[in-house]
Amino acid sequence: IPLGDGMTLLQALTIRWTANDSPMLALVSSARSDVPRFRIEIRDSAMRLVYDEVLDSAPRLMAVVDRAGNAMLLISDRGLSSLHRVGR
Repeated sequence: IPLGDGMTLLQALTIRWTANDSPMLALVSSARSDVPRFRIEIRDSAMRLVYDEVLDSAPRLMAVVDRAGNAMLLISDRGLSSLHRVGR
């Protein structure tokens, strides 16, 4: 998976928005150490980019699934106070 020039993979996880959906790949990468830039990408099962966000601090991704099998991707950026939902 090409991450772009000078980007380093920090985290990867798969997520299915519903139990019947194809899996998607969520990636966090960072720029060179002297550039405080971090990127979140979500790619579908064909590796097409479906979500792209650039941040100035390192995020952490967490997938949460409810009892019905519906998922949400939480992005923690600068602590738990800035969690937000991505997806449906």
